[in-house]
Amino acid sequence: MSNSPFLRVSDFLSTRRRRGISLFRDWIEPGPDLSVIDVGGGTGAATELFTKGCGQVVILEPEFRKLEYARRRRNGMKLVEGVAENIPLSDEQFDMALAMASFHHLRDHDKALTEMKRVLKPGGRIMIFEFDPTTPQGKLSRFFENDVLRHGCTFHPPAELKSEVEGHGFREISIRPAPLGYVLTAKK
Repeated sequence: MSNSPFLRVSDFLSTRRRRGISLFRDWIEPGPDLSVIDVGGGTGAATELFTKGCGQVVILEPEFRKLEYARRRRNGMKLVEGVAENIPLSDEQFDMALAMASFHHLRDHDKALTEMKRVLKPGGRIMIFEFDPTTPQGKLSRFFENDVLRHGCTFHPPAELKSEVEGHGFREISIRPAPLGYVLTAKK
C-alpha cells in the first residue's frame, strides 16, 4: 500500500504544483538553528524543498501510509503520526509551524491554531499557505476537494483567516499573494 502509484504521483505533484517553493524558502528563512513543524505535511516532498538547511524538521501527518512512504524517502526529518487538533509533541518546541495547503483539511481550525501556538516557542511564527475560495483557482480547489473527493474542506478568504488567527492572539499578521493562493504569516 505504501508503494502505491497514488502516493508516488502525490509526492511528485506536491513539489511540481507549488511554483512558489523558492518564495516559501525566502519567507521561512531556513537556518541550522531553525526548528520547523509542517502540520499535514503528507509525504514530506515539498517540505523537504522549502525547509532544506533547517536544524530540525518534523512532519505531522494523520495518514500512516503517507508517513510510511516518507520514511523510505526523507532522511533527516522526524515523522509523527497525529492530527493538528491534538499535536503529540511538547510545548514551545518549534520556531515555526507550517500548514502548506493543508489548513483547509483540518476539521477544527480553532483547536488546530491553539495547538500550533502551543508548540511554538515564544516569538515563534506560523505560516499558512491556502487557496483563496473567491479566486478561480480557489473555486476549483474547493470543487475538487469537496464535490469530487468529498473531503468536506473549509477554505477561508484571506481576511477571514486573518481574523481567525487574530482571535488566537497571534500578532504581526501578514498576508501575501503566492502562486495559486496566499500566505499568512504571524508571530506568537
